[in-house]
Amino acid sequence: TAQTGTVDNVTDGRAPIYNNGTCTLSGGNYTRSKEAADNTTTRSGGNSYYNILNHGEMTIGSGVSVTSSGHFSSLVGKADDYSAKDKGDRTAYIDNVGQAAPKLTIEGGTFRGGINTIKNDDNATLTIKDGTFSNVTQAVGQNNNIAEISGGTFDAGDGFYALQNRNFNGTMNKGNLTVTGGEFKGNVYATEGATTDIRGGKFSVDVKAYIPSDYVQSADGTVAPLGESTAAAKIGDTYYATLAAAIDAAKDGETVVMVNDTTVSEEIDFSGKKITLDLNGKTITAKFNDYYSVIEAQGTAATLTIEDNSTGKTGKIISNHYGLTASGGGNLVVNSGTIETGDGAALQAIALVPELKAAPPQPRRQGLHPQAVLVLDGAVQK
Repeated sequence: TAQTGTVDNVTDGRAPIYNNGTCTLSGGNYTRSKEAADNTTTRSGGNSYYNILNHGEMTIGSGVSVTSSGHFSSLVGKADDYSAKDKGDRTAYIDNVGQAAPKLTIEGGTFRGGINTIKNDDNATLTIKDGTFSNVTQAVGQNNNIAEISGGTFDAGDGFYALQNRNFNGTMNKGNLTVTGGEFKGNVYATEGATTDIRGGKFSVDVKAYIPSDYVQSADGTVAPLGESTAAAKIGDTYYATLAAAIDAAKDGETVVMVNDTTVSEEIDFSGKKITLDLNGKTITAKFNDYYSVIEAQGTAATLTIEDNSTGKTGKIISNHYGLTASGGGNLVVNSGTIETGDGAALQAIALVPELKAAPPQPRRQGLHPQAVLVLDGAVQK
């Protein structure tokens, strides 16, 4: 157990802390003051190594500071050649020296530098609960087996990796990474075969590829379960991350209710069902690079009904081009709500329309093209 003081190792290939047993670091500074100033990711410069090498079971607490100016060796971790026994116990697993399945738990502290700030390698398990981690060489956290992160700040700046998750085999290098919390600045990378499961945290990059279908990444980068504060829309008690997902899931006769403002960048098409979209006082903003509609009801069996059941009736659909389209005999019914467009029609029909009938007062709208079709309570206005 170490609590205070400074531990400095000035020798090439040696660490200030090398653990094969059970070790707790609750405080202290751990450094390599003679780390070669000119080393790189491919050249040691004649003096480089880990600051903490763990081949046993180790817990690091909030009073610990570990820093390195080097770019060749990882800062904290486990050596990466489990079976190379001829290279000795600092590289390989040796019976009766190191432990076959090392464990590292980080509960806090400050960690800065190394080619990788924290590296979890062959047959090892890493748990990070808190701490401040930074790197400007390669990766803040590199996992090559099993790792769980529930907190901490990980700063790789621009162009480097906040997290790397790598799979090499299904035994000692599984590449299983679970993230439930923390703040991450930098890229996130996973190799083929690696399992990256992100269910919490805040990220500076898009990590939607790594989150479950019932989670969402908000505009500020936060990952959280889908719910009233994070979803775009819902059907009954089921929430959806995007309006497109909700419309796709809606069955004939169901109502999609907006729960938050949302943006759309691709046209949403549906057919073969009658659905209602309740704007619920929210705003749908569409930004297209070409002349698309926000939603298109396709075919004679498709009907889209727009309404706004909010108290203030403030729901809007805003598009830089077209608003809503009915094609191939599809139907649009607008009972309430606002549709605003840029240089396209707010409502348009690409088909023959029924004989015109008298219509009740129109809902508020802008950009209504002369050829658009508006259906109000079953009546049609052209």
